[in-house]
Amino acid sequence: VDMQVGDRQAAFDVIKQTGAKDMIEAINNYFIQLQKTGSQFRLALINLAIPALKSLGSEERSVFLKTLTDLIKADKRYTIFEFTLLTILREHLSEDCGRDVKVKYFKYADVMPEINLLLSLLARIGAGTEESARTTYEVIMKHFIPGPARIAEKADCKLSAVSQALQKLSLLSPRLKQTVIESFADCVIHDGKILPAEAELLQAIALSLDCPMPPLLA
Repeated sequence: VDMQVGDRQAAFDVIKQTGAKDMIEAINNYFIQLQKTGSQFRLALINLAIPALKSLGSEERSVFLKTLTDLIKADKRYTIFEFTLLTILREHLSEDCGRDVKVKYFKYADVMPEINLLLSLLARIGAGTEESARTTYEVIMKHFIPGPARIAEKADCKLSAVSQALQKLSLLSPRLKQTVIESFADCVIHDGKILPAEAELLQAIALSLDCPMPPLLA
């Protein structure tokens, strides 16, 4: 998880409570290696690990997700990467993953606050300045509404609100979901560069909406 060096002991304490003391040295070595490689390979490593995690039994997957949640809480911070990591793994490993979701919304107007929130967050993650974030946001929002639109305030883009937005968008009709996720991908690639955090969040959104992950590179 996204943790400072000084918070590792708290994380190790969580791992010890699961009875996995013998794993701490290996985990610490992986932590050091990941610090050296940076964030660019995080999504690839998550996707590589998913098949092995999915092979676990139901109870083991449940314990794994609980331990991951406890690790995220250990340093009393909740970062966007931790949110996307937990969302991705829950979508793959939780008991209700893969279950059909009933469609409730058939118009963009029904979910515009949620689209606005997620698009605002994606635009800011990939932007160097608030001005460039607004520019990207305004271009992509024209996919949904022809008139002027206002980017959500930073204070409103809390991760708890993002989670609620994903739950509501999951009830959107499949055809509209696909347009939404493609528009979000356009937001990610709008400035010609793709940051790891953008790709990670986009995958979390795609999984939550049960949509294919859009290609980000031509």
